Amino acid sequence: MSKNVVITICIVFLLIVGVFFFFSSSSCKRESETTNIYSFTHLTLTVPPEATDFDWSELKDVYEARIYDFADMRIFQVQEGGRKAIVEITGAHDPDMIASLLITPLNIVIKEKGADSPIAESEEIEAVRSIYFDDQMESLGLYVGLSSEAGTKLSAYTANATPDNPLTLTMFVDGKEFSEMVIPIPIQDNALQFEIPEGIDDYTTDLLSFMFSKKLPFTVGLVMEQSYLIPPKGTTPAELQIKDVIGDLLKK
Repeated sequence: MSKNVVITICIVFLLIVGVFFFFSSSSCKRESETTNIYSFTHLTLTVPPEATDFDWSELKDVYEARIYDFADMRIFQVQEGGRKAIVEITGAHDPDMIASLLITPLNIVIKEKGADSPIAESEEIEAVRSIYFDDQMESLGLYVGLSSEAGTKLSAYTANATPDNPLTLTMFVDGKEFSEMVIPIPIQDNALQFEIPEGIDDYTTDLLSFMFSKKLPFTVGLVMEQSYLIPPKGTTPAELQIKDVIGDLLKK
């Protein structure tokens, strides 16, 4: 084997090792920022007494989509004749916020303020992800990808938009005005970008992008909620502080 071949093999090997460690360190950094390996959260969910049309498997799918990359759902177990479910989650960085968002409908409506007909609702939103809203990477935002049907409505709505006569769309979350998007030109790509309200950090923006991906299929309530840190960080359970996350964020 020639000296040049040996050198080439060594270089390739070092590149492979370098790429491995780069992605490993990036993954570990992401995990440390969004999860807490000592965190354990227990929820006992119930449905209203009058509820008859509900499917726990749909709720499980929604929860898995909402907490993806932010926690692990270890148990989802239906009990008591199908009217209660036990949910156990590990890794939640902020158990209060995650538990609160999991029982919040998070129904999204995108429309012109005051209009009767929306451009898109949760069922017509195919993708939500966090983005930087400006080139300086200082403002956070949400990319919202729409279905083709909603995209057609969006194209028609923005057809006459100009820099001198821009249009404005508002994102409502459970009836609350969450963000606005000013549209100076027609949109043809079925996509919108909304700036995150001031005061909301990177972690919360990322979390919301996953939580907004699916609305609750039916109303759920809590009959018991606890969180605690497992050894060696702790053992004493604490009651979760359930809150209006969207309302609190908009007050910042």
